[in-house]
Amino acid sequence: MRLVFPPVPALFFALVLYTLARLTFPIGMSHSVFAGIVAGYVAYDLTHYYLHQGGTPSIDYFRRLKTYHTLHHYNHQQLGFGISSKLWDYPFGTLIPENLMPRGYK
Repeated sequence: MRLVFPPVPALFFALVLYTLARLTFPIGMSHSVFAGIVAGYVAYDLTHYYLHQGGTPSIDYFRRLKTYHTLHHYNHQQLGFGISSKLWDYPFGTLIPENLMPRGYK
């Protein structure tokens, strides 16, 4: 029922990830790694929010991504978990098969 992760639990996860980064890398590198994790998550969350609340994307890639994501929510909840790309659907075997895609989807 949420489009983005709630802030309070996100702070808990951020603290855990920051601690892991600090234990794994030297201080400068740990801050860079943590900043990359936060930036990547923010990009993911903004993309997810846009796919739900934005209008029809003008860029073809995002139009197809919105269709793919809509199929995940309304037709194939156990498939199509990729939000910003289908990359992880390939190794996890959750790619929505072409024969289940709507006509005209490339």
